[in-house]
Amino acid sequence: MRKNRSMIGLSGIFLLVFVCMVQSAQAQDFSSEPDWKVSAYLWAMALDGEIGIGPISADVDLAFSDLVQALNYGGAVVIRRDWGRNVLVADLGYYSLSPDEASAPMGGSVSTDLDMPLIQLYYGRKTALSNGHVGWLVGARYMEMDTKLTWKPNLPIPVEQTRSASPDFTDFLVGGFYQGSI
Repeated sequence: MRKNRSMIGLSGIFLLVFVCMVQSAQAQDFSSEPDWKVSAYLWAMALDGEIGIGPISADVDLAFSDLVQALNYGGAVVIRRDWGRNVLVADLGYYSLSPDEASAPMGGSVSTDLDMPLIQLYYGRKTALSNGHVGWLVGARYMEMDTKLTWKPNLPIPVEQTRSASPDFTDFLVGGFYQGSI
């Protein structure tokens, strides 16, 4: 419950910063009217590595098709505002994964549950080309990985051990974009 409140609070802070950026941008004198765009999207990924909490660990080798099978639910939306040469982008997503149980190195099986909220905010500038726009973006991304590992040992008495962790990270991003016909 505490984690949910902190996530809601952090989301509220990011939204407040975004709204303040929009309001300050409106106060400036730009020749063109603001243009809002909202888009849902899907992105592909794969995972390869090891996941562990304390003494319990498991290898992770998931192709994109495996992740689609493990997906409980998820979604992402991008909100973009263009005015003049300026661009503001808010990218929000949430994904919940539960891959099939795997054999544990110490016997029995290990199951994993992974929940990932994602918040990204960008500011950028664009330049007009004959067939579109090219520009740059700079911003910050926050991602949290709520992970739960459950070990079910091969014992005559059903005993489960569950460990949880919620590492999160914030990083800064710089990138470019092209918008127009190909």
